[in-house]
Amino acid sequence: MKAHGIIERAASPCASSVVVVKKKDGSLRFCVNYKQLNSVTVQNIYPLPLIDNCLNALQGSAWFSTLDQCAAYHNIPIVQDDTDKTAFITCGDCHHHAVMPFGLTGAPSVFQRQMDLVLRGLSYITCLVYLDDIIIFG
Repeated sequence: MKAHGIIERAASPCASSVVVVKKKDGSLRFCVNYKQLNSVTVQNIYPLPLIDNCLNALQGSAWFSTLDQCAAYHNIPIVQDDTDKTAFITCGDCHHHAVMPFGLTGAPSVFQRQMDLVLRGLSYITCLVYLDDIIIFG
């Protein structure tokens, strides 16, 4: 993550703990426990698409292509003043995220808003976006 600019070394006054979780395929996933940070975060309310609206938009379509964005949240930079809030410690080193990590309470809303802005004018006409999944239909 450091080599890809996702995290940076930090000296933060606070830090969250790291959790390693086994995925369905047996591989491991690096997670940061942001429970304490999320409990004091002001909620960023932005609605996710309603499934009924999505299904209605797809009605009558015969062709579908799907796109799944890899590490999509990592395309949203964090404001420099807020990076220390995402700090975590591993083996004595402290790092913070330079881009939006998974696990923040407002991350889905922020990402959905960004995707709706990027695909403005296309949503519900030629494509649907639900977080990091896009379906193109015709």
